[in-house]
Amino acid sequence: MANEELERDKGAVAGGAGGGSPDVAPAAHLERFAKVFETSARRWELVVYPSLFAFIVLAAYGFFLVYSLTKDMRVLSANVDPQMNQHMATMTASIERLSDTILEMNSTVAQMGGHIQSMEGHMAEMKGDTHLMSASTQAIVKEMDRINVQMAGISLKLNALDPIVVNMAAMNEAMKAMTVSTGMMSRDIGRPLNFMNQFAPW
Repeated sequence: MANEELERDKGAVAGGAGGGSPDVAPAAHLERFAKVFETSARRWELVVYPSLFAFIVLAAYGFFLVYSLTKDMRVLSANVDPQMNQHMATMTASIERLSDTILEMNSTVAQMGGHIQSMEGHMAEMKGDTHLMSASTQAIVKEMDRINVQMAGISLKLNALDPIVVNMAAMNEAMKAMTVSTGMMSRDIGRPLNFMNQFAPW
């Protein structure tokens, strides 16, 4: 808009040069140019001053952020660095112990692998022994079946011996009676023989 006013002023100056007085036109044009420049300067002031104020506010806020960040970093470094050295030393020792433990675990796992292989060999032997035991058990079962059959036969024979046992008990009682009778006879005969021996000693 200021450019349009300058162009109008230039046209007015050209018109005055063609038909007006040469003393009045340049002063009017200069005055109008000063007014236009002042108006333009005021418009630029409306843009530049708020921008400059916003820049100052942003710069102050940025400085505050940088200051806060620097202060926080200083506090963080003051609080963390001494403890960090101690914790790093502890962490290093823990990692070394972990490495030693892993080495021991590797050796233990290798030993376990050897033991497992030997166990596999023993398991194979046990499997063979189990087959032998199974065969022996089957033979024992067959022998027990045969013994059971023989025992059944013996049981039948023992059942047949029951009458013989009864007869043997009766014979035992008869022998006891005969013994008692023989004793009585010996006593009865012995007394007369003793009497006769006294008279005939030959």
